[in-house]
Amino acid sequence: MTDLMPLIPALIAGALLGAFFFLGLYYTTRKALASPRPLLWLAGSFAARTLIVVGGFWAISGGDFKKIAAALAGFIIARLAVKILVPRPGKEKACA
Repeated sequence: MTDLMPLIPALIAGALLGAFFFLGLYYTTRKALASPRPLLWLAGSFAARTLIVVGGFWAISGGDFKKIAAALAGFIIARLAVKILVPRPGKEKACA
């Protein structure tokens, strides 16, 4: 158990990076659909989100593969959470 304790901050940081990335993607797609220049939104957002996430993974890792793996696990958990919690357009729940 004590071997896993140093990995918990990496897991949490990876989850925060994942939430940032996927909520940013959600925001970007909504803005791009209403924008006269959607390519600018999509390309700029992708570049910014990717640079921030890669930099975050680099900062988290400290050269330790176990920390990178924990951060990646947190990133994937955040993806699943965002997929469940963010409503999809056109998929409103019907009232009984």
